[in-house]
Amino acid sequence: MIKKIPHIALVNLNAKGDYKSLDSIKFTAAYMKSFSMVKRTLNHFNQPIPTNDSFEGFTSLYFPPEKVIESANNKDLANKLTSMKRFTSIKQIQELSAINPWFLCFLDFAILVSKIQDSQTHLVMVNLRKALI
Repeated sequence: MIKKIPHIALVNLNAKGDYKSLDSIKFTAAYMKSFSMVKRTLNHFNQPIPTNDSFEGFTSLYFPPEKVIESANNKDLANKLTSMKRFTSIKQIQELSAINPWFLCFLDFAILVSKIQDSQTHLVMVNLRKALI
């Protein structure tokens, strides 16, 4: 569910081709469109948006690492966040969530959506959220 949000946003923005482009100007613009649309969607559902408002934090969760780094304003942060993308343990995810508030934002949104759709998935995500506190 969480992974589909930027893809759906890009398709609706007619930016899907730009998203796959090798031209950094095109894919950076597509990422920014997706970032803006996701923020507006979260506002629509009255979901809090990270005050950090990190473009790098958002893109590092979804897009290819080399493109994230190339499109980033803060290259060091982008590099660090993309290296953390493969984290799997609770301790590592706690570290990621402390640096990237978008992770918890999307986890909370996924919990909200899963509550309606799938009780087993909802339970898993709620338990993950509790473990991150």
